[in-house]
Amino acid sequence: MKRKVSFIVIACILLTTCTAMASTFSDLNDDHWNWAKASIGDMSRKGVITGFPDGTFRPSEGVTKLHALIMVARLLGVNEKDNETYVELAEEAYKDVLKPFFVSNKREISYLLYKGVLRSDELTQYIAPASYNQVLKRYEAAVLLTKAMGKENDAKNKVMVVLAYQDRNDIPGYAKPYIACVKDEKVNNRSIMGGISDTEFGPMLDVNRATMAVMLYRVMTKNRGVERTTGGVITQIDKDDKEITVQSVIDVVKTYKIDDHVILRLDGRPAELGDLNGNESVKLTLKSDKLYAAEALSPEIDETVEGIVTYVSPSSSRNKRIKLQLDEEDDETIKEYRIDDDVVVVYKGRTSTFKSIDRYDYAKIEVKNGKAKKIEAEPKTKDVDGIVEEMILDTPFKIKIKEDDDTVREYEVLSDVTVRKNDRTSELRDVRVGDEVELTLRYNKVRKIDAEGVKKSLNGTIEEFVISKTPSIKIKKQGKVSSYNVMWDVEIKIDGRYTKDDRYFELYDLRLGYPVELSLDSDVVVKIEAKSMGQTKQMTGSVESYNESYRVINIVVADGVTGATSTHQIFVKDKAKIINSSTSRTIDLDDIEEGDIVTVMGTTDVGVFEASTIVVISR
Repeated sequence: MKRKVSFIVIACILLTTCTAMASTFSDLNDDHWNWAKASIGDMSRKGVITGFPDGTFRPSEGVTKLHALIMVARLLGVNEKDNETYVELAEEAYKDVLKPFFVSNKREISYLLYKGVLRSDELTQYIAPASYNQVLKRYEAAVLLTKAMGKENDAKNKVMVVLAYQDRNDIPGYAKPYIACVKDEKVNNRSIMGGISDTEFGPMLDVNRATMAVMLYRVMTKNRGVERTTGGVITQIDKDDKEITVQSVIDVVKTYKIDDHVILRLDGRPAELGDLNGNESVKLTLKSDKLYAAEALSPEIDETVEGIVTYVSPSSSRNKRIKLQLDEEDDETIKEYRIDDDVVVVYKGRTSTFKSIDRYDYAKIEVKNGKAKKIEAEPKTKDVDGIVEEMILDTPFKIKIKEDDDTVREYEVLSDVTVRKNDRTSELRDVRVGDEVELTLRYNKVRKIDAEGVKKSLNGTIEEFVISKTPSIKIKKQGKVSSYNVMWDVEIKIDGRYTKDDRYFELYDLRLGYPVELSLDSDVVVKIEAKSMGQTKQMTGSVESYNESYRVINIVVADGVTGATSTHQIFVKDKAKIINSSTSRTIDLDDIEEGDIVTVMGTTDVGVFEASTIVVISR
């Protein structure tokens, strides 16, 4: 293994040294290579494909799979200063994926994974010990170049591919759309990659360095003609319409659609729109004026503060500042922050400017190096609508709601909050998960709640219940299991009664399998009506002991087949009938004696046997 690693390192050193102009390569003087000289020169100057220490280019030498990946990574900017951060993030993101592979230049491989040119499941065919030194075949080059142009989706979307090459049957089926793509994509009326003749493609032929230089040059030219980059800071995210709003460094604000085909990454990793929070810096790649990729970086923030705006510099001031009072009750908590030249301002949920912020507004500021990098401000009072997701009853009370934009936010509830529910004066405990609410905020704290609950009922059987600080119950109906939160003071009714033995029923009295009807206020259970599922049972045995106070008797029962004995504990109901069979008269529990032979009839419920009738057979 060590020999293999050393060979790869040496090969990569040769690949990365001796950059020279094509005209100075000693082995390109032959007119045979005139068709490739210009491309070799351009790719050499840009450091994409370079020469060897002896001053040669070796145009006829085959390009190994590993070298091909390195060249494509260079073509796509792995060594460009503007991409340094993205390359570092890619290395970190794919460190574990590349750990099993003993190759150098993992930096370039990571970058190709990041750019979507490679997938992790393709690594074995490129950089495994048996693969990395194999010379790239022409059909493999077609696949790689298509990806380098960002055209893989176009290739995959080709419903039917008909290639006119006579050797088309030699082409692997999966590669045919890619070959069609590099043939159709042209630069100066020349295909990115054509056949070796008008009638043959030569899929299994090796790719040499001269041919690779020409194809890479054409890909670079094609990308440069249709591709441009821009960027800025994400100031707004619309998850419903799948859009982001970006403010550029020159304060140009533009909205971009994040369609399914757009490559979206956050901090070097594949991401979804929901992973973005706003204020990320972003580099946008557009191809033919359509967004192709959005590469976002989380902001580097020292702290986030929020409070009441007590001072704002005039918008014409050269050194803009803002002061916040972090605690409404304490004047000693006022802090001052300088405003960054590239500050992002969001006012009332929309991209705005610094001059929109007023004294006594409520603001949240992201601070870096003592400067405000982003300011989100709202008027001191505002209303927000949503659905209650959670009530947090620890001090201070908090309410979590899903707002109209599907964002879940948490707000502290003031101790003197005013609550109305269903147009009636209510208390905070009457607000349930699932209620539609309008919150009135003062400095981002809830001072008033208007709630609308929806009363409904449903039935099923108890599948599971959890008794905790926030109890819940799972109900099964027609094979479907649903879970509901339960009010801590839920009303419970079993077999038509609310009480047993002079106490109210509690959750502990419910049993799995009980049929129940639940009454819900929005999504919270406020009443449970259950029916017990006792099973009729009868057993005969000898009285071993009894406890009159607890109305419990223990009887020993013998198995009719094996003769083995077992002891059973039986609870005697208050109104149970106890009959002496010899006299046919009713007796009391304390009339039973140890050793009596009795027949007990009653019901079992979750392992508990309750006797309704006891017949003393003999004594």
